Amino acid sequence: MPRTPSLRRECLAILLRRPRPSAALVASHPPGQRFTTANGPVTSVLLPVVLVGLMGDVPLSLVIVALCHPTHPWLVHALIAAFGLYAVGWALAARSVVAAVPHVIDDHQLWIGGSIRHSGKLPRGAMVRAVPVQGSRHAWAATQGVAMRDTLRMSELDPPNLAIELDAGAMTGVELLRNGKPLPPRRWLLLYADHPSELVRLATRKDATALAGEAATIS
Repeated sequence: MPRTPSLRRECLAILLRRPRPSAALVASHPPGQRFTTANGPVTSVLLPVVLVGLMGDVPLSLVIVALCHPTHPWLVHALIAAFGLYAVGWALAARSVVAAVPHVIDDHQLWIGGSIRHSGKLPRGAMVRAVPVQGSRHAWAATQGVAMRDTLRMSELDPPNLAIELDAGAMTGVELLRNGKPLPPRRWLLLYADHPSELVRLATRKDATALAGEAATIS
């Protein structure tokens, strides 16, 4: 079952130059076609944005000390610096996990990656169709007549650009997790992929076993 690695352990592994938990997780994925999720509009600029944001921490720290006149000004500086370093560590680990863990699809299933909290496994028999998402998910839902309560966003950082419709009568084998805990499936799963068009095409193909059964019936 696919899972999401701990961001804390991922960050420590990066700093200590040890094998990353995300790499070990990917090694457990089945063989199949992989779709990266590392070049989204948010993920691709996440670390630079956080680093630029840190430039405001030094003047902020000085302003707080000047206005409040604390007894221990060094403590204010230390706390703001700690929050800044925590933000950098989080962004570094999140970027590493999203870049390392792709979506994987084969003849029988789709393993969902590209997330720091969500993971999942979808049998082909449970997937009715996959469609691209243009613009925001709310605009897409309104256009398609889909209620937001029937959707589940599986990518936290980047806006989803594809949606997979699940068959309510074929949920056996569907496994969804959030922070390692089981998550009830919904009719639509919203994902992000760097190249969604090919994943949309492959996700709507039927399971190889079902195709073989149909071929036998026709013959």
